[in-house]
Amino acid sequence: MKSLRIVVLFVVSMVWTLGASACASGDIGPQNAAQTEEDARDDDEQTGRDTWSGASDASDGGVDVSLDTTDTATDTRLDAALLDTGADSGPSGSDSGQQDSGASDADSGSTDPCASVDCADGVCDPSTGQCVGCLSDNDCANGGRCHDREPVCVPACCNSVTQQDSFSSVSYSHNRFDIAVDSTGAPAIAFVDGDTDKIEFAQSINGQWLSQEVGSVSNSLSTNIRMAYAPDDTPHIIVGRYQMLTHFWRDQSGWQSHSLLASPGSVGYVDIVADDQGTIHMVALIDYGAEVLYATHNAQGQRSDEYLTLPAQNPPVWVNLDATSDGRPVASFHIGLDKTVVLAERNAGTWAYETVGQGVSQVHGMAVDAANQPVVAYHKETNDGLRLLRREAQTWRDDLIVADPAHGYSPDVAVDSLGDPHVVYMAQGATQTDNPLYYARWNGAQWEHHQLPGVDRAFYPRIALDATRTPHVAVYDPSRDAIAYLLVQ
Repeated sequence: MKSLRIVVLFVVSMVWTLGASACASGDIGPQNAAQTEEDARDDDEQTGRDTWSGASDASDGGVDVSLDTTDTATDTRLDAALLDTGADSGPSGSDSGQQDSGASDADSGSTDPCASVDCADGVCDPSTGQCVGCLSDNDCANGGRCHDREPVCVPACCNSVTQQDSFSSVSYSHNRFDIAVDSTGAPAIAFVDGDTDKIEFAQSINGQWLSQEVGSVSNSLSTNIRMAYAPDDTPHIIVGRYQMLTHFWRDQSGWQSHSLLASPGSVGYVDIVADDQGTIHMVALIDYGAEVLYATHNAQGQRSDEYLTLPAQNPPVWVNLDATSDGRPVASFHIGLDKTVVLAERNAGTWAYETVGQGVSQVHGMAVDAANQPVVAYHKETNDGLRLLRREAQTWRDDLIVADPAHGYSPDVAVDSLGDPHVVYMAQGATQTDNPLYYARWNGAQWEHHQLPGVDRAFYPRIALDATRTPHVAVYDPSRDAIAYLLVQ
């Protein structure tokens, strides 16, 4: 058990309230196509909901947006009105006339299911009589959009970006940090301090960052670290470096550790995730990818491990790990010389493999969406910008998010409860020391991307989402020798 040391870190908070001009957002695709789609969308918002096809248009370098202009609300009211004929089958003319009047009044009172519904938040859906978040963009405040698949308002981005240089003078953290958010929405960052060779866990509590020493390494160079929260908010960390692969977790008595490496080997990139049942899944590349170790630690404390055999002649050089809602692990491996991604999915104890993508960058992001389907964010190495691979049933869709080839480096991705991806990435600026940080998302109608302020050089950004779909970002900025935390709202 490691001793616990708590220090209050110096936090410098900077809050930008960004207007439309300060956010530096960019619409995707040619200007004329984007304007045409926007005009069509404005017309449709008065009467119905837009539907995004999600197909990419390779010819114009943008995302093709198709609109469904069916006026569902008006059709529902018309159908209800047609049912109200006022007819009555009374036995006599006088009775019929008197009963017609009463029946008509009763019917007219029931034609609008929203007549007696008072929605404190949102609007009433006339097709169901239930309160929903929105039916059109007009129902969303402050420039928000009504989502194309769910009656939920997507807030406009990015009205406020709060940045905190949470950890200064950490000496070339590079890829040696990660971010996660607990069930209360509080962010935490695990990192290896290059100055002290200490493994640190820092958590924001009531807006104040507190740090604990988890352990140490003999040399922080070539050390890789990832973290995840279990459903009970227990933090779990995996650390890999030369002949070291250790799982750390915190219980009531402090930080505990377990070595995952049965025999000596050089450990490369690692990842860790907790599923909804509380099982911790871990993966590591051993001996430069010659071996791939997968290990688990369930809620009862039982452990297991096995080695994977990937269907590729060349070894993997990057790995991501996630889990489905029913606890199945999904891993993505970048095959270096092939520039492809191998997806590995475990079901009933058996691994299935699938090779996807062409010209995929080494550093890519992978997450599982609400439908338990993998999503891969990557930069295509043919001057093609930021792209997103997404599996729908058995078909893969390859969408172009940002056409500018200077965008999309070192992407990380998270998927929210609506099934929408959120991507953070680095862009190439005008000089070698200018690497701005960007955030891209689907806003309910189209892809948009924004430069996040205050970060001069954005190395290996990481993203986590809380229950409100709010992005929390961690990034290493070598120009300030600091790991910066950003809350994007």
